[in-house]
Amino acid sequence: MGPAAVDLAPPRARTDEQPIAALPEERRPTFLRWIVPFVTPAERAAILTELYQSAPQETFGGILTALKPRLSEQDWSKLMAALGPLQA
Repeated sequence: MGPAAVDLAPPRARTDEQPIAALPEERRPTFLRWIVPFVTPAERAAILTELYQSAPQETFGGILTALKPRLSEQDWSKLMAALGPLQA
């Protein structure tokens, strides 16, 4: 019998195991700038909902302000519709 197979693939990150809120605050803007425009609308809403629950209101507002020019009008509209209940 030969040696056991070794899985060399990198571990897959799961947002429920590694919440975005766990990122150091100084790294969040870079993460958001590079990741949020490229995820699905549902993932984008989940990321920002998590941040809404953990960030001060002024920080969350700054995050939205920084993201708006990085999203298409359609993606921004979808995000605002998904976050609507949070902003009420």
